[in-house]
Amino acid sequence: MAKDEVDTEAGLGAIRHSIDQKSLETYLTKNFPAEFVAPFTLQQFGFGQSNPSYQVKDALGRKYVLRKKPPGKLVSKTAHAVDREYAMLKALYEIFNGDIPVPRVICLCQDPDVIGSDFYMMEFVKGRIFHYPTLPDLSPKDRRECWQSAVKTLAKLHSVDPRKLPPIFTKRLESHYPRQLGSLSAVAKAQAAVTDIDTGKTVGPIPQFEEIVKWMAQHMPKERVTIVHGDYKIDNLIFHPTENKVIAILDWELCTVGHPLADLGNLMQPFSWPESLFGEGFGLQDTAAPLPQGLPTVQENLELYTSLTGYDASKDWTFAIVSAHFRLSVIAHGIKARVARKQASSENAAKHAESVGTLARLAIEEIEKTEKKSKI
Repeated sequence: MAKDEVDTEAGLGAIRHSIDQKSLETYLTKNFPAEFVAPFTLQQFGFGQSNPSYQVKDALGRKYVLRKKPPGKLVSKTAHAVDREYAMLKALYEIFNGDIPVPRVICLCQDPDVIGSDFYMMEFVKGRIFHYPTLPDLSPKDRRECWQSAVKTLAKLHSVDPRKLPPIFTKRLESHYPRQLGSLSAVAKAQAAVTDIDTGKTVGPIPQFEEIVKWMAQHMPKERVTIVHGDYKIDNLIFHPTENKVIAILDWELCTVGHPLADLGNLMQPFSWPESLFGEGFGLQDTAAPLPQGLPTVQENLELYTSLTGYDASKDWTFAIVSAHFRLSVIAHGIKARVARKQASSENAAKHAESVGTLARLAIEEIEKTEKKSKI
C-alpha cells in the first residue's frame, strides 16, 4: 500500500492539460494586483477526476489553486459547474463567518479568451490529505479523532441555515432525491451514448440501471433540507498539519441544497466496498480481520452525527448506501466517457472507469439484502 498521509502539495507534477500561462498572468495581475505578481509557476495536481486543478505560485511565493472546466465538448455541463462551486465557497466563507472550514476564493473568470474555459482561483491550504478511509498511517487514537472530526464537520455543515445561501441554491429546497435521481439518470443516458475516439464503440449503459432507478423511486426517505456538499469523503478533506481536525473541505462542484443522507452515505460508503473495488485500504466490506484499531464503526459515526444534529439516519441507511453506490456508478460512468473522449483529468482515470459494473452490483446486492430481510 502506498503512503496514505500526504502533504497537500505532494500530488503536484507535470501539467497534463495545458494552460496559456501568459494570458493567465495578464488577467490576474491586471484585475487583482493586490493578490498576484507575475511571473507565475504552474503545476498540476494528480488528483481530481472531473475539473483539472493547478497550483499557481506567484513571484512573491504566494500559493493559490486554480480549478477549471476540462477542455473540449463536455458530456454534462452540470458535472463541471465551477461557477456553482465558486458561489458556494464564497457564500460559506463570507456568510457563516468561518464556521464551515473552506478556502477563501478570490475570483471567478468566465471569459473563454483567458485560458479557454471557466475557472476560479482560491487560496492554497497547507495541511494533510488522507487517500485511504482506513487512515492506515495513523495511530488508533489519531485515526479515531480524524474520523470524528470528519463527522463533526459534516454535522456542522448540515446545521447551518441553507436559506442564507444565494438564490442560485435556494430556488428549489425540496425533493432532493427525486431531483437527483432524475438528473443522474439523464446524465447516465448521455454518457452511455458517448463514442470512444479510438474504437468507435459507445460507452454503453450502467448494468441493471433501470432496476436500481425503479427501487430508489419507490423507497425515497422523508424530506429533510440542509446544505449538501455532494461528494463528502475523507480524501476531500484537508486536516491540520499536526492536529486531528478538518481545516478545509474541498471539491464542491456537486454542492446543492437537499437531503443530509446523501453526504452521510457518501462518507461511509467505503464500509460497504469490497477491498477489490479500489484496492487495499479503500474497502472494508470483506475484511476478514476486525476494523483497524480506533476506526469508528458505521453505527458509532451515525450515533455521533445524531447527537450533534438530532437526525437519526440509521432508519434510512439502506437507501443511503444504494443511493451512494448508484451515484458513484454514474460518476465512474462519466469518467469512462471522458476516458473515451480523452478528456479525463486524473492519472488514475482508467482504473476508476472500470468500477462502474461493480458499483451497480453492490447497489443491487443492498436492495436484495433488504428485500430478503423484509420477507423473514
